[in-house]
Amino acid sequence: MGLGLVQSKTDPCVFIQRDKRGLKLAVCSHVDDTAVVGQKPDVEALMTEYEKHLKIEQLGKLKKHLGIWWEWKRDLDDQIFLEGKMRKMATEIIQSYEDATNKVVKLATTPATPSSTLRKASEEEPVVQRTEYMMLVGKLLYYVTKVQPEMSNAVRELSSHMAHPTTEHWKALERSIGYLAWLESEDKTGIILRKPKELRSVSWTDSDYAKNEDNRRSISGRVSTLGGMITSWSSKKQATVALSSTEAEYYAYSE
Repeated sequence: MGLGLVQSKTDPCVFIQRDKRGLKLAVCSHVDDTAVVGQKPDVEALMTEYEKHLKIEQLGKLKKHLGIWWEWKRDLDDQIFLEGKMRKMATEIIQSYEDATNKVVKLATTPATPSSTLRKASEEEPVVQRTEYMMLVGKLLYYVTKVQPEMSNAVRELSSHMAHPTTEHWKALERSIGYLAWLESEDKTGIILRKPKELRSVSWTDSDYAKNEDNRRSISGRVSTLGGMITSWSSKKQATVALSSTEAEYYAYSE
């Protein structure tokens, strides 16, 4: 299209434009929802050229992107930061749970019971509302991936039992949704993004050795930042069985 954009080698949805000074523009596109980062004159020039090829709607300063509502704020030091929330989806998850169970969710101050592990149900145990369970966990997965990193491990574990959810799994699901409801009541949902302190990638990782009771696999947890600003996070079961806690730590580190 002659826009001078080059696709990122690490993320196919990101396109960049450079000049002799370095990075000039960054365009993050997902289907028909696009965010553009750059100096105002450069952004306006790109939009003018873009409109020669496709009809677009310019919504101005970033306010909503991929379901996240962004609010621009200033802290006590007069530094700008972004606060991202998905209140509509959080309310929808809580309401869907209450509709499925016919009871009000109990507030919880942690997304899971400390030191607990969900086990795989036996074939003799009855399946409890599998469709509703899958729907709720699916929504939680999307929500956690976008704005609530501290719920990642609890929701990962819930997602491992979609084929055969039992009363035990529903109890754990209520705990996670209860935590979401508590965050909403305290106005603590969402994520805050601040200007990086430096352009250096810094990550933290840890493992939970042999945590899975069914196959003895360990769990890897990770939080990545750019100069202290969070960029991504994950919690996942390791691909193979670690023979020691040290080996499990190395697995998590290498990932």
